[in-house]
Amino acid sequence: MNCYRHTASTCPSSLVDMRKHRSTVMGTAGMCASGHPLISAAGIKVLDQGGNAADAAIAMALVSTIVLPDMVSIGGDAFLLHYNHVTQRVTAIQGNSSAPKGLTIDYLKTQGCQRMPYEGMWSVSVPSCLQVYQECLKRYGTGKLSDFIDEAITLAESGFPVGSRVVHHMHTDLKKLQSHSGTGSLYLKDGKPYQEGELLKNPDLAKTYQKIKEQGIECFYQGEIADQIIQYSNKHGGLFTKEDLKQNLVQTPDPLFLEYRNKRLWQMAPPSVGFVHLAEMNILGQFDMSAMDWGSSERLHTMISAKRLAFYQRSHYFGDPDYHQNPLSEVLGSAFAQASAKKIRASKQIDPEDDPLLHQDAHTTSFVVIDHSGDAVSFIHSIAGTWGSGEVVDYTGILLNNRASTYSFDPNHPNALLPGHKMLHTLNAWMITDSQNHLYALGNTPGGDNQPQWNMQVVSNLLDYGMDPQTAVEAMKWSDHRLKVKDRYQHVVFMERGFPRESIQALKQSGYQIKMKDAYGLTGASQVIVIDENQVRKGGSDPRADGCVIAQVK
Repeated sequence: MNCYRHTASTCPSSLVDMRKHRSTVMGTAGMCASGHPLISAAGIKVLDQGGNAADAAIAMALVSTIVLPDMVSIGGDAFLLHYNHVTQRVTAIQGNSSAPKGLTIDYLKTQGCQRMPYEGMWSVSVPSCLQVYQECLKRYGTGKLSDFIDEAITLAESGFPVGSRVVHHMHTDLKKLQSHSGTGSLYLKDGKPYQEGELLKNPDLAKTYQKIKEQGIECFYQGEIADQIIQYSNKHGGLFTKEDLKQNLVQTPDPLFLEYRNKRLWQMAPPSVGFVHLAEMNILGQFDMSAMDWGSSERLHTMISAKRLAFYQRSHYFGDPDYHQNPLSEVLGSAFAQASAKKIRASKQIDPEDDPLLHQDAHTTSFVVIDHSGDAVSFIHSIAGTWGSGEVVDYTGILLNNRASTYSFDPNHPNALLPGHKMLHTLNAWMITDSQNHLYALGNTPGGDNQPQWNMQVVSNLLDYGMDPQTAVEAMKWSDHRLKVKDRYQHVVFMERGFPRESIQALKQSGYQIKMKDAYGLTGASQVIVIDENQVRKGGSDPRADGCVIAQVK
């Protein structure tokens, strides 16, 4: 029985019994952890054939677009961190997309919009996934995109058994699927959700992937597929042009890092919101977190407050770094951390004003992979909301994202919808290195604005409480959002059952609005690999998803 604070023979009521539902997976060579077994298997297959971490990552990414169609598509965006075991460097590739140049606030207002549309062609940004896949292989891989696409082609053509999470989203988004004929005909069976285990096929996407294999990604951005996207856009009121699709969406900014508990925590640079995760950890660094009982109201208050203060900075001061001066040095500096800690200690509840950019319902998938040499990739990609824009391009099988819905409709906001501006992006991924620059851990989670919150919780579990990776991802989670309750907006903390009842009661007495969820009732799907001092790889995969860890041994 593991109890936190740390291991003990008995657990006082203020501590939490951390019995695991799964064992930590261990190996001595390659390892893949993802939200679906077929994704992990695709990565291990490439590693077994001599490919490296980058090669495996792209095979995993392509398979995930087939088996998790509610989450990802080549019609979306991708971000990644890469660790090179020789140079001991962490580098990044970011697919920072933007809206079509013709999509402006003024145009949308003339069409009767009072906010950014959440579905349809006006919600679509230019997809970056294929550019990121190609850049990843160019910089870090041993092969070409065509070398790793066959598994995805086979699954799209022959079909795969639909998993429980995909079926769940067919039910929760049934109206959305039914309201778009292309999406409904592809992802519903006779107008109804599939049954778990039924085969789902996407023959048009198999043909599209075959074209990409033979012609390269240029056919998507400049050739036949580009023409099909523009034709579909014109037919459905969109504003896409060839010039929009010709943009280079790939950026390679230096990752951000923060010193925390004698480790270095790495994250993505803006427009990614990875800095929010670091700002949260920066605040936690002012407290002796390991001295707090894991399930105590003191710890929960400290972490929830850190989340709120970091998100406030994001929502009011950050945007596309090509057009906006982001105060990174401030939110990652000691003065911000100290002032934030002082506020937390002095208040029963921190409640900054409304966050105008919350998108807690966004969906994504992510995975981590390390190869036998020690190179590693933390990878995340997404179509933003579940089933994206709801638009499937005719004859291609490509589901388009709804990432443009995350722009601000306020022209004076740092994240405003303005021509050429890239939106502030929820995708982010993390790595941890030790004092010798050796890779210690890598991880990520899907979940829109839940990502920085859940990444903070998992990293704290690892570094403050010494949890193994499986325990760290299985531990009960919370999620804080500002919602409209009884005609006014207020923060609501969703908490999975499993936290001590006395801690929940103490938070309520301090003014917190709490809504309980079933154990594992939140949608996070964290994936983590830790490398110990003997170079043993230890993997954890979140039971809140259908995925798993698969390991190799030398």
